[in-house]
Amino acid sequence: TDMAIDKIKQAKSIYNDIKSYFNSKKLNYTPDDQKLVIKSGFNTNDFPVEFIMTVDTDRELVFLYSKMTFIVPEDKRVDMAIAICAANSHLANGCFDYDISTGTIIFRMVNSFANGSKLDATVYDYIVSVSVSTVDKYNDKFFMLSKNMITLEKFLDECNN
Repeated sequence: TDMAIDKIKQAKSIYNDIKSYFNSKKLNYTPDDQKLVIKSGFNTNDFPVEFIMTVDTDRELVFLYSKMTFIVPEDKRVDMAIAICAANSHLANGCFDYDISTGTIIFRMVNSFANGSKLDATVYDYIVSVSVSTVDKYNDKFFMLSKNMITLEKFLDECNN
């Protein structure tokens, strides 16, 4: 249908805009033009922050996903679930997704381009910068909690300050 073709055209245009944004910022990235996915990352003070941005044609969304580089051990998974909830309650945008069965933590941020909504470099800058700074803020705390280097109580205290 014409609507489906329009969605594909718009998704490809958004994807190309994202690549242009990465080029203009001189950021390293790996594109997958077939899947409309870009892989990139930043070195930070503690853990590197790696992420993928993907353009979802069907749902007309741009997703940024950043998977933590460690797995939460089984004996810390309930504490981590509480920690993830506490962290999420402080976030204005984006959230941490947590699979308690695997111990995997992923930060996710989403932006819609439905109904012809225009996204630009300001939006991409926001998505990337907020995502990287949020992951950088929490990844070491999550890691320390998972390795018994801090208690859940200490994590919660730091979240609330």
